[in-house]
Amino acid sequence: MPRSANSAITARRVRSGFSAIRANSHSINCDFTGQGANGSGRNLVAEIEAMEGKIGKRMYRGLLKRVARVWAPQQIREIALQQQVLAQMQGAERGLARLQVSQARRAPEIVQRIIVSLNARPAKLDDLQTLHSLVVALGKEVEAGQTRG
Repeated sequence: MPRSANSAITARRVRSGFSAIRANSHSINCDFTGQGANGSGRNLVAEIEAMEGKIGKRMYRGLLKRVARVWAPQQIREIALQQQVLAQMQGAERGLARLQVSQARRAPEIVQRIIVSLNARPAKLDDLQTLHSLVVALGKEVEAGQTRG
């Protein structure tokens, strides 16, 4: 339970950024408006491919492997699975953006202490659960710093 109004707002923001992600990586809550869902799914494949530059090669490959069990988005035949992969990658993009903001708000030694405690180096992230844990831990540290200062 959040202790203050600020922590409640931050907790909601963190949860909303990962609303498309569930712990088992099989349930998603996505709002697709049909973009890219033409009969062939070619637009979805192109959107998935474009995510590599946004989320990094390690996270991109990790999500393809974990969610769709493929090495290339062209190997995903089902539109629903393409949508799921894209949603997970978009969630990773939001999480990585939050990670950068959280890192910018804290002193490098505090960020490094949290990264070491979680054994989650940002350059080695390849799954959403680790990314989420890191973002939440840094967010809590930001909140703690705001209440102290």
